[in-house]
Amino acid sequence: MSRHNLNHQPSSQPSAMPYGHARCPHCTTIFDLEHAEPSFCEPYGDKEAVIYVLCRSCHGQFTSDTTARRQITNESFRNVKQDYIANKEHPLPWAVTTQLTMKINDFNIVAAIEKGSGLTREIYFGLLAGTQELYVFPSGIKLIVPVSANKHGRAS
Repeated sequence: MSRHNLNHQPSSQPSAMPYGHARCPHCTTIFDLEHAEPSFCEPYGDKEAVIYVLCRSCHGQFTSDTTARRQITNESFRNVKQDYIANKEHPLPWAVTTQLTMKINDFNIVAAIEKGSGLTREIYFGLLAGTQELYVFPSGIKLIVPVSANKHGRAS
């Protein structure tokens, strides 16, 4: 799997965690995401951000401390971003998602972490690059369409 694909993909191994629970990216405690809030974001390229959701014990400690955040992002690079595989000590899902995945899941943290984006790499990076657009209709229907050449100022 590409090291740039930050979206959770279902593991072939059964998860030991109940639905709606994830592992804190700092202390690795399994916690319920239902009432959790994003703790902080890390820019990922020009148009994306990695969103870290910490357990209640860690959340308050890391909402403003930049040095501590850097420690978490470095740990997460190894645990989540680089490998993105479950291991015996710390099975997925980690409580980490992306801004685009949150948008696709109507800004629902549980859905974003449990379901991921559901997109292929091509479409995901197309949305970030601006070659595709995401439209969300009031009914909840989501449509992804290629951006027309005219929109970018090119002749058709």
